[in-house]
Amino acid sequence: MTDRLLAAAEKLVTIRNEGGLFKIQISGFADTSEVRDFIPLLRKYGFTDILVIHQDETELVPVAPAVMPPAADEPQPVVPLPAEEPGVQEQPEAVVPEKPAVEKEIVPPPPVPRFILHAASYPKLSQAERAKLKIERKLKLPVEIMEEWDRYRVVVTGFFTREETYPYYPELAGMGFSDIFVYEKSLIDR
Repeated sequence: MTDRLLAAAEKLVTIRNEGGLFKIQISGFADTSEVRDFIPLLRKYGFTDILVIHQDETELVPVAPAVMPPAADEPQPVVPLPAEEPGVQEQPEAVVPEKPAVEKEIVPPPPVPRFILHAASYPKLSQAERAKLKIERKLKLPVEIMEEWDRYRVVVTGFFTREETYPYYPELAGMGFSDIFVYEKSLIDR
């Protein structure tokens, strides 16, 4: 593909894979009218999503094309580094192997707390709010009030494992709560 574009454009063509997106940089244009005349040629070769960016506005670093061992019957020309003018961004069908891109380390999202410690259930919101404040003052843990049908459930959130809840059973019982149990959030609520 690079050869076809190079032959058609008579410009330096560089193809890079950056973040799963193939970017084609074509340089060596004299002015913007030359770029405008070149866009129909790209469309002729099947490129439809074209973005023209001036060299000063890109964050692309010029990359030397990968050196392929020359074939026995055809000599490999020396190609200079890309310099100046617009780059064109596209996803081609086939890619010539280039210098491997330095990938940023992908950090997985932080785990979501899965377990909830149920402390009490009340028919009135004011009772649930009073219990919530009592638990927050004593244990200094995140507490929520969940409305379920005609009841208000006071729950302590933020536990990643069931075992993390065990030390708080006696604490809550000592505060006068008797309806204490732990449960796991459903997959939909996470």
